Parts: sequence; C-alpha cells; structure tokens
Amino acid sequence: MWCYKQAYKKFKRRDLLLTAVTAVVMTGGLAGTAVFLPAVGIGVCGVCLGVVAKKKNYPRKIELTRYAYTSYEKVLHRLRAYLKGESFNDETLIHEMNVLDDNITDLCPPISEVRYDTVFDTDEAKQKLGEIEPLYLEPFDSKNGIV
Repeated sequence: MWCYKQAYKKFKRRDLLLTAVTAVVMTGGLAGTAVFLPAVGIGVCGVCLGVVAKKKNYPRKIELTRYAYTSYEKVLHRLRAYLKGESFNDETLIHEMNVLDDNITDLCPPISEVRYDTVFDTDEAKQKLGEIEPLYLEPFDSKNGIV
C-alpha cells in the first residue's frame, strides 16, 4: 500500500514539474519572439516538453496509483473491523483480495523500474530444496536447556 502512495506522490511531483516547466518555457518563447528570432527555439523546446508531458500521461498514472492505495486502505479498514468483532468469512475475503490484487496488477503502472528476465521455476526450486540437508534440532527442555 505505501509503495503505491509513494508512486502517487512521485507521479504528482513529476506532472507538476513538467507542466510548470512547459508553461514557463512556452511563455518565454512566445514573449521572446517579439524581441528576437532565437527565442523561437525556446518556444519549440516548450512544445517538445508539452509533447513529452502528454506522452507520459501522468494524470492517468496519478489516478490509478490513488485507486491502488485507497483500495488497499479500505482492505485494512475491513480487517480492523473483523478484529473488532464483525462477522468474518475467510473464503469471501480471500476471493475479494485476489480480485482486487488482480485488478491493481493489471491496471496500475508498475511501482518499480525493475524488469525480470527469468520466470520462477517451481521444479528448479523443489530440486534446490531437496539438496539442502534437513536441520536437526536437539530436544529442548524449557527449564534445564538442551536435553
């Protein structure tokens, strides 16, 4: 949940910064064209920044990350209500959590830039677990220590 809240704040800052820089550069470029010709280049840079801002689609990312973290906050409120004595059905909760998590995974932008090249292989994991020697624990007596 906090990851999506941080992503929400990050996208909001980037959108504000890009919009402000675009507005300042465009205004300076338009005002400067009356003074001399090189200011036209500044106006062109402002247009390019506007295109980048539109391509990044920060307002949509802001909306989706806000949806993600508010949805997870609602789940936490529901869990608190269950702890306070509201009737609890674990199958319904698990189903709702799976649906919510699938929606957030499908709709929301990734919160990190890490790309994974390999797919988790369960057979390989089982093989590696089979190679590990089982841990032998000695019997333990809570009063006298190890027996």
